[in-house]
Amino acid sequence: MGYYFIVHTLIGIVLGCSTWAVTKSRQSVAMVPKWVVTTPLAHLSSTVAILGALAAVTTTLIEWSLVWALATAGEVVLGLILSGLMPVGLRFLAVLLTIPITVAILGSLWGFWYL
Repeated sequence: MGYYFIVHTLIGIVLGCSTWAVTKSRQSVAMVPKWVVTTPLAHLSSTVAILGALAAVTTTLIEWSLVWALATAGEVVLGLILSGLMPVGLRFLAVLLTIPITVAILGSLWGFWYL
C-alpha cells in the first residue's frame, strides 16, 4: 500500500504545482518564467494533472471500494498541501515533468507497465 500512497501523493504534488503556475501566470507575468506565459505547456500540464487525479480516484473506486477511493482523494489532497511547501524553482520543474509523471503513474495503475 506504500506504493499507492506515494503515487497518489505525487499526483497531488504535480496537480498543485501546475495549477499554482497557471494561477500565478494570470496574476503577474513577472512572477513566472517566460515559457509559462508564452507556451501552452502550463495549461496543458494543469489539464493533464486534473484529469490524472480524477482518473486515479476513479480507478481506485472501480478496482477496490469507496473507502479506498476516499483514501486516494485524501492522498491527492495531501500532495496538494505538500506542493505549497515546495520552493518555487521545484514547482516549475514539477510543471515541466507533470505530463510524463502522470502518464507513467496512470499507466502503472491501469496495468500497462510496472514502476
